[in-house]
Amino acid sequence: MLTAYWEPLETVSITFEMEGGNPINPVNVPRYSKVYLEILHELFGLKFIKEGHRFSHFLLDGEFFEYQYLTRDITLVAVWEVE
Repeated sequence: MLTAYWEPLETVSITFEMEGGNPINPVNVPRYSKVYLEILHELFGLKFIKEGHRFSHFLLDGEFFEYQYLTRDITLVAVWEVE
């Protein structure tokens, strides 16, 4: 007889510093997930809004964030362009 054994999935947290934009609560994703902007929109329905501005991109540790395989908690910092 085979018995399945499940271990809890480890997660990491993504925190958003919106630099004057709409506040966004942190989200948790499975550790080692490939995270990119489109997946944040699709999975969590995140919208990035700042009056008089257009969202440009996020920075991670001061560098352009395109995607990342997450092994640790991270903070993404919003960059805006004036409309």
